[in-house]
Amino acid sequence: MHPYQHDLSIVKQCVVDLLDERNITDYGGHTELRPVIPTMIYLGGIAKNIDLTLTNRENTKFRMLLGRTPIHGDCIVDPKGSYLCGKPEAMGLNKGMTT
Repeated sequence: MHPYQHDLSIVKQCVVDLLDERNITDYGGHTELRPVIPTMIYLGGIAKNIDLTLTNRENTKFRMLLGRTPIHGDCIVDPKGSYLCGKPEAMGLNKGMTT
């Protein structure tokens, strides 16, 4: 995968167990069979195990969409707010970070 949008020079190889494959219908009505993997998300002070479906979002504005199911009961969405948990740079999630 290319972890940084618009930068194909950095490649990360990831290996994870496949949980399932599911047919997912996007907002345009197109259905795609997608792999499902287990992963951990961190939102503010919340850490949560979720099932994540994978698709190629290389040419989209947002590299990941988080739906209502994974955050149900833990988060409230404020559509007017931005960076309510802090900017990625302030959390050490910039390109200079090493893993």
